[in-house]
Amino acid sequence: MNPPGAAPHLLDFDRFDRRAFEGVAAAAGLDRLGAQGDRLLPGFPALIEDTFYAFYKGDARLRPVEALPPSARVPHRLLARVMDAPRFGETRDRAMLDPVAAARAARAVGERLLRLVRRDDLLLDREVLDAHRMRAAEQALTEVQARRAALEAMVDEAAADGADPGPDRLKRRMLEVELDTEIELRQQALDGAERRAAQMADELPRDLMRRLTRAVDALPRDLMALDAEVEQFGRELGGGARLDARQRLALGDRLARSEKLRKLAALVGAFRRMARRERRRKTPRRGPEVYAVERGRDVGRLLAGELAALRHPLLRRDVRRRFVEGALLQYGLRGDDDRGRGPMVICLDGSGSMRGPRELWSKAVTLTLADRARRQGRACRAIVFDAGPEPFARELVPPRPPGGARRLPDSEAVVEFAEHFPGGGTDFVPPLEAALATLGESRYRRGDIVFVTDGEAQVPPAFEARFAAEKARLGFRVVGVLVDVGRARGETLARLADEVHRVSELTGDAAMQVMGSIR
Repeated sequence: MNPPGAAPHLLDFDRFDRRAFEGVAAAAGLDRLGAQGDRLLPGFPALIEDTFYAFYKGDARLRPVEALPPSARVPHRLLARVMDAPRFGETRDRAMLDPVAAARAARAVGERLLRLVRRDDLLLDREVLDAHRMRAAEQALTEVQARRAALEAMVDEAAADGADPGPDRLKRRMLEVELDTEIELRQQALDGAERRAAQMADELPRDLMRRLTRAVDALPRDLMALDAEVEQFGRELGGGARLDARQRLALGDRLARSEKLRKLAALVGAFRRMARRERRRKTPRRGPEVYAVERGRDVGRLLAGELAALRHPLLRRDVRRRFVEGALLQYGLRGDDDRGRGPMVICLDGSGSMRGPRELWSKAVTLTLADRARRQGRACRAIVFDAGPEPFARELVPPRPPGGARRLPDSEAVVEFAEHFPGGGTDFVPPLEAALATLGESRYRRGDIVFVTDGEAQVPPAFEARFAAEKARLGFRVVGVLVDVGRARGETLARLADEVHRVSELTGDAAMQVMGSIR
């Protein structure tokens, strides 16, 4: 049932269908599309909504055209053409009970119709004006009929209460005659408009209808390709996290607009497959071994005598004092298997010289490392920098929440990271400051820094000294990746990092070498 004055719907639907439409209309841009088309073709918002139901419902049927007002003749003819397209059923089978797919299909059809209307291919200017007049006349008739019904209800209520109509009877009768006359005149005007509307619907250009049919027939291919890209992105870049309807629509729109995102998802997929093959090669690794007794405050490596002293009422104070001073006796271990299991901070150069293949390669390496961090239960934050004072930072894998629940990647953060590219100069200090601040947080304690760049930048000696002191205090490592050594020297990076990997070719093998050094 349509609200008074609203454009009529062309097929039936229930409140569950309506709820599904309302859940995706704004995110899919159907509300905005309907408002744009309503200025050119009356009833366009209802046509968009009905197109959604046509794809969403398994048994959608058009209402008889005779049961609709004149202004609905043209939308009815258009939707009938959509539903008569040879491959409409194939699209409906894919979109049935899937509000996201139905919204994408409805938007594709609506955008094609809107382009045709704007180019005057659908209706002539005078026909558009006639359509608006018909719609205004229908709304006026609906309002008069509503007033007449309200008057009848008031009379019936007064009669039921036994009230004496008294002197108001004549005035009420005059109002009834006036409303009945107005209804009759407006209905006569609409009878003539119905003939014009039928003529307009019958004379829609055949070429336009063929183009509309071709657009509907292309939907299965387009929807299948977009669904595959969204699924690949969620699998390769999103870590398999489930997306709700709004996220799927937003992601589909971004993938449709961004070739870089599609290429990046494919590259990350290739790197992840290579990384999985490398992990299957079970290389024997020797665990850490005790080789000395040293002083420190690692509770897990304290000698038994130090632990026993905690039970003595007097020695306990001495143990506490030496714990603060880091002077307790503990076992010294050698072997590096305890490295690299903490959080990961990846600083990625976003200067103009990284544009193109270098950007894709380095971001693919970053996202593959983020996927590894997720699998190992580690947090991962990416920092994209150029010469600006405020680097761009996103948590690709958030730290473990309270309670130890499994980390899930933030799909929105991944997309923002993948799309962001400042393209300015190069300055190492702001990203390293941001990395130090991150590692100073309790959630990122005992983390390491991966620094990816293709250039050289001057770092003040005072900052280098402070950075070295913080590295010793926090106990983190810095792994540098120097991309395209043909033009980059890397002296500054060599002073800041514990090890530097020079990459001369942007290949999968080079990516595996870099990732193999980061544990």
